[in-house]
Amino acid sequence: MVPARDLAPGAESLADGIRSGFRRILLQVLPLAAVFCAIAVMLAYLFSRRLVGPVRALTVSAERLAQGHTDEPVPPQGADEVGMLSEALERMRREVNASRDGILAAARELEGRVADRTTQLRERNEELVALNDLAGSLTRSLDPPTLLGEAVATLRAFLPLTGARGYVLDAGSLRRLAEWTAGEGPPAADLDEVAAAAVGSRELVVRPGARTTLIGIPLATAEGALGAMAVLASGDWHVAGRTRGLIRAVADQVGLALRTAQLSAEGRELAVLEERTRLAREIHDTLAQQLTGIVLQLEAAEAFVGRDQDKAHSVVVAARDQARSALQEARRSVWNLRPAPLEATGLAAAVEREVKRWRERTGIGVVVRTRNLPSPLALAPQAEVALFRILQEALSNIAQHARATSVEVRLGHRAGVLELSVSDDGVGLSADSSGRVDAFGLVGMEERARLAGAELLLQRPDGGGTRVVVRLPLDEGMAVAAATA
Repeated sequence: MVPARDLAPGAESLADGIRSGFRRILLQVLPLAAVFCAIAVMLAYLFSRRLVGPVRALTVSAERLAQGHTDEPVPPQGADEVGMLSEALERMRREVNASRDGILAAARELEGRVADRTTQLRERNEELVALNDLAGSLTRSLDPPTLLGEAVATLRAFLPLTGARGYVLDAGSLRRLAEWTAGEGPPAADLDEVAAAAVGSRELVVRPGARTTLIGIPLATAEGALGAMAVLASGDWHVAGRTRGLIRAVADQVGLALRTAQLSAEGRELAVLEERTRLAREIHDTLAQQLTGIVLQLEAAEAFVGRDQDKAHSVVVAARDQARSALQEARRSVWNLRPAPLEATGLAAAVEREVKRWRERTGIGVVVRTRNLPSPLALAPQAEVALFRILQEALSNIAQHARATSVEVRLGHRAGVLELSVSDDGVGLSADSSGRVDAFGLVGMEERARLAGAELLLQRPDGGGTRVVVRLPLDEGMAVAAATA
């Protein structure tokens, strides 16, 4: 057995050797460990780049797509699962774009259709407004130049016109009554010729040219042609079916209005003829018979002169009295034709003079007011007589029936209408009498107003009393002159 103290030096040397070997190994292993660690870190970095990078790129692409950037393509990320996700995301982006493009195209198409429909509706509304305005204007006047002028204005609302003319058929030939031109206007001969062609064919005549289109429009009713219109449209313009319908609608309305004006003129002429026939019959039944009697009495007196002076004298006296009666009858007939105040002073002064005489005769207070009267007030004689007789009848009714204490007479002009009104504060009309046209001589007043082309209104104001109103369009008052000429 070896003593411990003998082993101590050997153990220490062994330990030193072990320590020295460990240090050598440690010095050799540490660099290798460091290298391995660096390699591991590098491998880990590369692996993370290979795995996390595509995911991050895919996430960025998804976020951009969610923000609406559908025009940016999704980059491919290889053939693995991430790559498959990127391909799916790209397909979704393309589908979103296709859907968006489809929606936008549909929206643009819808907007275009809405705009087209809105334009069509606006145009049709403007056309309807023009036709409605024409219908209203045709009811306000029966003057052919006015009717044709309104028709031209209506056609201008939906046709690109540079010129237009309106004609009436007079004794087999066209007479121009209305004309409108823009600038120099179309050749008159062309318009006249196409209007004549339209009247001859009773159909719409369309003659397209290089830069303009001539259109002849017949104005007729079932009873025959009444006139025509000729218009010139500018540009490369075609008469489509709907436009033809509008033109025919205007032509039908104007043709009907012209026929109404024609019938109105014929009615006035017939009324004048009836009045002349009545006067002839009245003269035959009164003046002619009285003059015949006077002649017979004078012949008898002549026979008695040599034999019986007293008898001859009595016969002469009877003839004189009959002559005076005939004179009064003649004056009455002349008064019925045209009252002397109208002949001497005109309507306004005659109204004031008649009102003054009526006030002195009845003692009822009356005021005359005139407003905006044309100077001179050139009415047709028949219209003046009608207004004056209506005034006399209204004042007579007030004196006999109204028990009024004050009367107001107004004569004025507004918007092309001459208005005469007679108002009183009397008992007014009862419900029965206001509904009967024969009450208080209204038949005569209404007939006189109708023959003069005027309108008679019978009103009951809120404050009581009665108001008689006569409204005479001034062009109607002038038109009567043609019928009485």
